[in-house]
Amino acid sequence: MVHALKEVWRVLVPNGQVIDLRPISENAPIEVVVGDQVLFAGRRIDCVEGIADDIAANEAIESAVGSGWFVQEYAGSFKYNTYWNTLAEMKIYAEENYTSSYIPEEAFIETHRLMAENGKEAKVRIHRTISISQYRKRFFNLHL
Repeated sequence: MVHALKEVWRVLVPNGQVIDLRPISENAPIEVVVGDQVLFAGRRIDCVEGIADDIAANEAIESAVGSGWFVQEYAGSFKYNTYWNTLAEMKIYAEENYTSSYIPEEAFIETHRLMAENGKEAKVRIHRTISISQYRKRFFNLHL
């Protein structure tokens, strides 16, 4: 990953910016939302691969900043919610997109129960925390 950041530095214009935008591995809550009411159904479980990817990405960024390639100008995070109208939609999305995590069967069962109890108004929601950082290219005579 460090080699990719070195290549980004090489092709980026002087004072150009890089945005690091990525989900943080966490055991995100799965909820059923009905109007203003939020019902907890379980948690999405991040596996070791997702956490290892976060650590590797953080180490690569720290290395690039430590080497003087970039200066961090901003770091923060925000919540991102994904909604589905049905449990089937969520299950398809989860199977296609959560390669380093899974949704436990108990959470599917509880989500199904809550959806059935609350009718057509009910929606499924999963929270994600997204990390966002901004880096500016430092321009100096770097020997790659």
